[in-house]
Amino acid sequence: NLNGKEMITPNLFPVVHPSRNIIAPQDLKTFGAHCLFTNAYIIYKNEKLRAQVLQKGLHEYFNYDGIIATDSGAFQQYMYNKDSFDLDATTIERFQEDIGSDFPVILDIPVQLEDSYEVAKEKVNTTIERAKDNISRRSRQDCSWFGPLHGGTHLDLLKESTIEMSKLDFGVYAVGGIVKAFLNYRFDLTTQMLLTVKQHIIPNKPIHMFGLGLPQYFSLAVACGCDLMDSAAYVLFARENRYFTLSTGTRKLEEL
Repeated sequence: NLNGKEMITPNLFPVVHPSRNIIAPQDLKTFGAHCLFTNAYIIYKNEKLRAQVLQKGLHEYFNYDGIIATDSGAFQQYMYNKDSFDLDATTIERFQEDIGSDFPVILDIPVQLEDSYEVAKEKVNTTIERAKDNISRRSRQDCSWFGPLHGGTHLDLLKESTIEMSKLDFGVYAVGGIVKAFLNYRFDLTTQMLLTVKQHIIPNKPIHMFGLGLPQYFSLAVACGCDLMDSAAYVLFARENRYFTLSTGTRKLEEL
């Protein structure tokens, strides 16, 4: 229960674009979506949009009274292999508080699948330090922060990340850096990462998986201890005329 809004786990956050949506956020609720994920970085970078959302707040802007989570922009950094980022953690994290996010995410540094051990370790340590900084400057008590867990293919680093982040006060702990493994249907690696986290995470907090968007994996993820997940795959795949099936994977419409 968060701010008078109840969410039962396991649950999926459909990802919605701040300004371009084929399905209106309020319509998603009629489909059973009681929580949404959107991108605070995209909102912040658009001056006109930023002013609108600051004035109205996220929930009024989206005309949605359920739970809304916001990403800091680290996902864009991860997907496009950007070594630098044009916003600092203090700015984007405070912005998420200012617009009324229920579940904000700190500005972490995701580990890429191809990162060397040394590079991955540096990213993990930086994310842990940023998590500590986030706690020291929080200004609102009515939001529940996501604490990202990283390590990529280096499971000992993921273990270290999990243990250290468990010592810090976060409402949800989220496994990051899995989307590119999913794009290659690396369910084995993703499951190893989830089980590593479950073995070492504080047991009384929910586990989220960033970008877990293939329905054929949902049941296994939940069986292995995943409580929450988010994905934009439902709209990204639809744009490419692809259709989800539980039995045969993702199919092109012309193949059906």
